[in-house]
Parts: sequence; C-alpha cells; structure tokens
Amino acid sequence: MLCYAYWFNIVVHALLATLLMLRSPSSAAAAATSYFNSQHTADYSRLGPCNVEDQPLETLLLPEASGCGSYCRLSPRLHLPVSPNSSTSSSNPSSSAVQASSTRCSAAPLPTVVFFSGFQLRSAYYTPYARWLASWGYACVQYDLALFHIVPDEVELGYLPYLLDYLQHHPSIKGRLNLNRIGAAGHSRGGKLAALHLAGTQHCAARVLCGTPHHAAESWHGVHCGRWPARVAVHVT
Repeated sequence: MLCYAYWFNIVVHALLATLLMLRSPSSAAAAATSYFNSQHTADYSRLGPCNVEDQPLETLLLPEASGCGSYCRLSPRLHLPVSPNSSTSSSNPSSSAVQASSTRCSAAPLPTVVFFSGFQLRSAYYTPYARWLASWGYACVQYDLALFHIVPDEVELGYLPYLLDYLQHHPSIKGRLNLNRIGAAGHSRGGKLAALHLAGTQHCAARVLCGTPHHAAESWHGVHCGRWPARVAVHVT
C-alpha cells in the first residue's frame, strides 16, 4: 500500500507539473513556479475544484486516407471542466486556495489532453483519470476503436489529426478547446503512442507516460527512451 501511494503521488505531481506548461506558452516558468508553490495547499491526489461534464459526441468515421481499412469507426469521449455552482462546494476541500485565485474551470480555450488507452483496453477503464484531469481544469479527450481489432502504431498515429479536426469544428464545443498545443498521456501502449506523437506531431507540447514498456527499442521506430524501464517519463518542449 505504501509503495502504491508513493508511485501515485509521483504520477500525480509529474502530471500536474507537466500539463501546467500547456496553459500559457509565454509564461511556462511562472506556471511551474505557481504549481510548486501551491502543491502544499492543494491535494492533487483528490479531485480538483471543477465539476466535470461528460460531453456526448457522435462517432467519427475516418476517411480511407487514414489507412483505417475496414475498421474506420472512432468513438470519441470528452470530459470538460465546468465551474461549480455557488451552492456546491468543491469535492476537494484543500483546493479552496487554488479555486479562489483561478478561473481554470471556465477558461477558454481550455488546455487539452488526449489520453491513449492501453493495449485492447477501453477508454472507460481510464475514466477516473480523465475526470481527475477535468476536475483540475483540463479538457480530456479519449477514444475507442473496434474491439479486438489491432491497429498498427504507424496507422493509429495518423488518426489524431482527424480527431483534432473533428473537435475543432464540432458545433457544441467549437472554440472551447485549445487544440494547437495539446498534451498527450497514456498507459502502456497508450504511453507509447503519446511518446510517438510528441516526437512527430507539432501540436503536441507535453507527454506523461504511465507503465510504458521501454525495453523493446526496436518497437519504438527510432524513439530512444533509455535503457531501463520507468514507471513515469515526462518530457516538456
């Protein structure tokens, strides 16, 4: 239990410190300083000051140019932060100091994180992570593909531009998301996809990897991740 709590705190603080860089490229240092100054007044292991809204989205039909073959249905999910009602107290009492000095719940466009699921795992498995991110002011995007269908890495990497374009022009969320500077996060194979996106996608500004295999260097298509496996790897550009 102590080991779990130790690694959970590492993941939580690494994720918040990294993703704060997405909020304002021109003041990344100030954001990081603000984070480290506030981490003792806010309990980031719990939900943040924002309420969370699950935005219903229609299935995205990928074009043939994406290389999707016979499995071209992508089912996106979106979790959004919303300002709590004045009569509703925050789900995290220790976050009151952060809530009082921040408009993170209603800021637009919202810093956006795409969370990639592990191998053959559905996005619902990671709903607690997505809702936790949204509770701290980040829009979190997930998606599902056809069950039991294995998509090669180089093919699935091409899906992100279509997903971002879909979100950019969706009438119910148009203008609410900052899709020019996104964060990529993922678990296991999803962490690998996040790293590959950081290496090859201009929109991707930060990544957080959880439980991602680093030992099979040949499977990374030239992305060097070091010799030893790591529970968390963080890279900020």
